[in-house]
This record gives sequence, structure tokens and C-alpha cells, in this order.
Amino acid sequence: GNPLGSTTKTGGLSGEYVEALTIVAKPVSSPSSSTGFYDIRIKGDLNPYQLPKGNKPDLNSDKRVLGLYADRIFISRNATLNTTGTNKGIYIYASIMALKAYKSGSTDVVDGYFTVEDYNSWTYSTNNILHVYGGIIQGYRGAVGTFSGSSPSTGFTKDYQYDQRFAFVAPPNFPTTGNYITYFSKTISKGTNF
Repeated sequence: GNPLGSTTKTGGLSGEYVEALTIVAKPVSSPSSSTGFYDIRIKGDLNPYQLPKGNKPDLNSDKRVLGLYADRIFISRNATLNTTGTNKGIYIYASIMALKAYKSGSTDVVDGYFTVEDYNSWTYSTNNILHVYGGIIQGYRGAVGTFSGSSPSTGFTKDYQYDQRFAFVAPPNFPTTGNYITYFSKTISKGTNF
């Protein structure tokens, strides 16, 4: 799909997956010439094949996991939301990893985030629930909505739940599996300040 902030908000991922899968938007593709970021645009639900929305995959037998890895991963402004029945919003079953390292060779990781495109221009409704069943790894927390006091006013409310299967199964060749190239490393010992 088009990069975050593009005036043309088309393309993107949605659908069901039948087996473990990793989707990467990194150096094998070209970053957006306008931003220098590798983006993944989500335009609808991403869930295991025939798993009813809102249900959790079986911890012991379901090995269908999805990994998304890019500098920025975001819900498209034109995403299709579930608006009928009890399972409203958008459902993402995935391990989401949004990180970007400095090009200068620094060991600091910055700029990667998971967000909702134009979150502050969505008028909030009870359909605007962002369900993530999996995990989110990001350089900093991207915005998905705004609040007025304790009431949502724009964007989405969150329903984030950790998928316990990620403790023993990972998407194929996902950066957290050890099957990747190390760009930098740092040993952290007890008492180290961050």
C-alpha cells in the first residue's frame, strides 16, 4: 500500500492466513521516496483462516501465526471495520514489530511505531475498536486515538491481548527467532540504567 501520510490512501493488507507467515517491508524493497520509511498498511482484518473474530487460537494445536516487520505499521484511514454484530472494529492477529535504526550507524533504535493513520481525524464511534491479539514491539508507542477526559473522542479504543503462543512459537524467520542478521548488540547487566 501507499506510505503513511500519503494523499492516496490505497492498497494494504487484509485477509485470512492458513499457515505461519512473516511479512517484511525492509531493505528488499525500496523505502518511500518521500519518507525514507518501509511501511506496512493494514486495510482490514488479519486473522487465521476460519477463526471466528474475537476467538483465541488454540494454545496447544494452532501454529498459524503472523509476523509483520517494518519501520512503521499502521491501520489505513480507509480500513474496513466490522460494524455489525458483537465483534466490532478491526481484528489483527499478529506479532507486530515496528523498528527503525539510525542510518548513521548509531546503536540507538528510533522512529519505529504502530499507529492508526490520521487517528485524530476519525470521528469516534463504538465501531472503532482496535483488537490486537499477539504482540507489539515498537520503538515508541504510536497514537491510535485521543480522549477527552476518560471518553474517546477520535480514532480507536484499544483491546490488546498477548498471544501466549508466542512464548513457544514464532512466525518464520521473524527477527526475534535468531534467524536474522545482527546489526548491533549491547549487553545489559543488572543495575544498568536505561
